Amino acid sequence: MTLRQLASLLTALCLSGAATAETLPPVPGSEDAAYKTAVADWLGGQDITALRALSDLAGGGNTAAQILLGRISENAAFYKHLSATMPRKERIALMRQPGGLSGRSWLLAAEGSEPLAAALLHAAQPDKRADAIAPLLDLGEPSTAMRTGLDMLYYGEAEPLLMAISGRTDLPREAKFLGVAALDFIVPGAFSDATQGLAAHPELPVDVTLTWVAPSPANLSQDKAMRDLVAETAPQVRAWTPLVAFCDRHCPDSPGTCAALGAALAPKGPFPFESPSQRLIPDEVYWSSARMEGDLARGYMDLSNPDKKAELTRIDACFLPAMASAQKAALQ
Repeated sequence: MTLRQLASLLTALCLSGAATAETLPPVPGSEDAAYKTAVADWLGGQDITALRALSDLAGGGNTAAQILLGRISENAAFYKHLSATMPRKERIALMRQPGGLSGRSWLLAAEGSEPLAAALLHAAQPDKRADAIAPLLDLGEPSTAMRTGLDMLYYGEAEPLLMAISGRTDLPREAKFLGVAALDFIVPGAFSDATQGLAAHPELPVDVTLTWVAPSPANLSQDKAMRDLVAETAPQVRAWTPLVAFCDRHCPDSPGTCAALGAALAPKGPFPFESPSQRLIPDEVYWSSARMEGDLARGYMDLSNPDKKAELTRIDACFLPAMASAQKAALQ
C-alpha cells in the first residue's frame, strides 16, 4: 500500500455517527412487556429482581434478554456487589446458561439467530474480529467496534482495520483516532510528529485523543499545562460523561481536575463507562439511570487507600474521598 493510498484512506474516513437503537429495528424480544420491566428494574438498581426476570426470559428464548445478560456477565462492575451475599454457584445460575463449571454465556444461545449476538462474540475472536467491525457498527454497538479496532492495532492488523473502516459514512467521531493510528503504524511518523506521537496530529481534536489515551496520574501531577488542558476538555469527552456528572455532583469546587484524575485512574481503557449493550440500552439512558453511580464506583480499583495517595491528592483533593465513599455505598 503506497503513501498516497494511505492518505486517501484517511481522507475517506467520513464521521457522521454510527447507527443507533433509535434508527434500527427492535431486537427480537425487546418489545416484550416482561423484558421492558426487567430492564427498568435493572436501570433502577433492583439487581436481583431484574436479573431473575432476565434469566427466566433468556431461558424461555427471549433473544434481547440473552444478549443483555451475556453482556452484563462480562463486566464485574455490573454485579460485583452481589458477591458478598450470593454464593458463586447461585450467581452463575442467575447470569449464565447451564454448561460447564462456570456456565456459558447467553450470547451463545442467541448467536445462531441474531446477528448482533454473533458480532459481539466474533469481536473477541482473533480470526473473526476484522469481519465483526462492520456488523457492530451497522447493528448499533459502535464502542465495541472501536475497541475491536484497537485490539487489531495491538496485534499489528493495521491494514485489515483500515479496510474495515474506510469509506464508511457512519463512523463515530472518535474513530478518526483509529484511522490515524493505523496509518501511522504502517508508515511510522508519516502522519504524526515523530517525537510527540498521535497527540500532535492536527486531524485529532484533544477530546478525541483523550478518549483513547488518558494521561497518567504522574503526568497530571508533574505537568500543570496538561492538567489544565485535560480539566478544561473533560466535559467534551463523550465517553467520560458519567464521570463528569459525578464530579459536578460531588466535587463542585474542582470538577475539571476531579474528572482529569478520574479519567487517569479509570478502568478498561477507552469507553470505560458504556452501557452493557448500546443497542439495547443507549448510553444516554444508562448514564441517566439510578444505577449509574454505583456501576461507576464499582468499576474503579479500591480507592480507600491507593498507592501514591499524596501525588494523586495533589492533582485533585476531592476525587479520592468522594469516589471511596461512593464505592463503600455501591458495594453494600
